[in-house]
Amino acid sequence: MGSFWQKRTVSDLIIFLYFGCVKAPGLNDHKRGCIVLILPLLRRINKRMKKVIICLFFLCSLPSFLLANYTPYFTYTPEDLHSLWDLRSNHTMSNEELRKWDYIACSAIDENKLNFYDQTRMLTYLYVAQAESAFLSYTASGELSGSLDPISDQVLSLFLSNYSHPSLYQEDAYSQALAKIVLTKIEERIKKENALTFAYVVPKQDQITFSAGLESAKWIPWCAKPSIAYWPPPPPNSSDPVWKEQILIIKNAQTPMTEEKKLAIYRWAGLAYPWSNDWRSIVNAYLFCHHIPLQKNLEIRSVVMIGLYDSVIAYVGCKYHYLVVRPQVYDPTVIYEIPVPKHPSYPSGHSTESTLTATIMSFYFPIDAEYWHHLALQCCLSRIWAGIHYPLDDLGGRACGRKVAQSVLERCAQK
Repeated sequence: MGSFWQKRTVSDLIIFLYFGCVKAPGLNDHKRGCIVLILPLLRRINKRMKKVIICLFFLCSLPSFLLANYTPYFTYTPEDLHSLWDLRSNHTMSNEELRKWDYIACSAIDENKLNFYDQTRMLTYLYVAQAESAFLSYTASGELSGSLDPISDQVLSLFLSNYSHPSLYQEDAYSQALAKIVLTKIEERIKKENALTFAYVVPKQDQITFSAGLESAKWIPWCAKPSIAYWPPPPPNSSDPVWKEQILIIKNAQTPMTEEKKLAIYRWAGLAYPWSNDWRSIVNAYLFCHHIPLQKNLEIRSVVMIGLYDSVIAYVGCKYHYLVVRPQVYDPTVIYEIPVPKHPSYPSGHSTESTLTATIMSFYFPIDAEYWHHLALQCCLSRIWAGIHYPLDDLGGRACGRKVAQSVLERCAQK
């Protein structure tokens, strides 16, 4: 052994460490043995050729670096990996599959008339399941082998009562085994959520006015922190004069009601065109337009969705804790441009989600940070222009969104 290591060059050592540390999780014993046997042969190659080979190794294995940054949400056992080693797949995961299942999921949402909260829950589990499947496949085989069709189809089946399975469907024994492992984790988590008995307390006199979002009381955060850790500071007492000042600010913001303001109001209320206020759709459009690699797409999509998921738990819980009434209840002369949501006012859910998304996307794409924060600001202000939120709601939502985004990104940094 001593003579072996004494004869190694720096180039040999780099390749050895690269395949041992970076690629090892995705190599079986046979592949590792081949790498070790090849190393002595590299001694006979001239330096220039050796550099070319090293560069090719790194370029061809770029997906491994991208997936090495992915932090899985579930824990997998050696047995899980062993069950995949003897299987093979002729399919390879792709961005086209993501696009296809986005379309199928959105069509199913419309067909089943899912509300915003049910949509968020289903799509979060879908995106996490897709990312987990890719991570598990790469860990087992060193490649993004298999199809995302089985796991995507099975996850949607968990949430939809009226669901038509797609006709174009790729599957094999490997993809089915992959789906089975991940789906077991998904089902266990959903079972835990459904078993929870916690519920938001709504005073009897407010139960007609406040009814939206109550189902999120049973959601389990994906990040370890309790949702109360993300809450903004408590709002002023209902008798505080600050609320009169807030009403005045709203009326001033609505004057004049320009066409630009109206367009922003309708867009972020989801009334301009389908999914116009959906941050998931906006993020997907950006990722696909910029041709982001599949591995990074899977990571970012899952991070954004768990951020939105955890933010819903945080801001809805905060709303039903403080039970702040809407501006129209405090002052009936306030003009509202769109239907008033059926949950309390503080903090603003739109401000929470927009700030969260802008913070996460700016982290991944700092060159476009100004674009994301401008978009988020427009969303935040549109709710004040619409007359359905106080400026304090907006500030509280932004604070909440930043806290959740920071927590989600900190989790991603854990390896």
